[in-house]
Amino acid sequence: MAWIFIVISGFSVAIALGQALALLFWPPLVEVIDQYQATAAAQGEAASLSAFVLDNLAWMTLSNLFVSMLVLIAAIGLLKRFNWARLMFIVVLGLMILWAVGSILMLWQTAPFDAPATAAAYQPVFRGPSMPSLLFGTVFTLLVCALIGWVIRRLCSAPVRAEFH
Repeated sequence: MAWIFIVISGFSVAIALGQALALLFWPPLVEVIDQYQATAAAQGEAASLSAFVLDNLAWMTLSNLFVSMLVLIAAIGLLKRFNWARLMFIVVLGLMILWAVGSILMLWQTAPFDAPATAAAYQPVFRGPSMPSLLFGTVFTLLVCALIGWVIRRLCSAPVRAEFH
């Protein structure tokens, strides 16, 4: 199991590092974000989630990089059978479940299925999810959360705990 998470978190660190570098050093992306922030601010309540994400994009990107690095360190520690790594891995996986469920709830809360007439003029740069994609994404995310919950349960079991020092 440790090797699987080393590979996955290694890719995750590489992707998060690429996102952080793109956010910092790619001028067209910065211009698009600035333009979208201005559009979202002008739209008011209809774009509040988008505005929140864009206002905190740098922190979200850096926290993604930080969590990916923590998972990589914990996965390497799991391979070496360190108990601190098992505990850190359990905590990080638990936080991943909370983040995923919170993201689903926010998406469903802000999905533009029956937008009021005041928001009819709202034309975001990026469209919101459609009902089939939202349903598929929700089911897939809940299945991944169940898999992560199984990994946490397995890491908390007595036979696995006995393997760590």
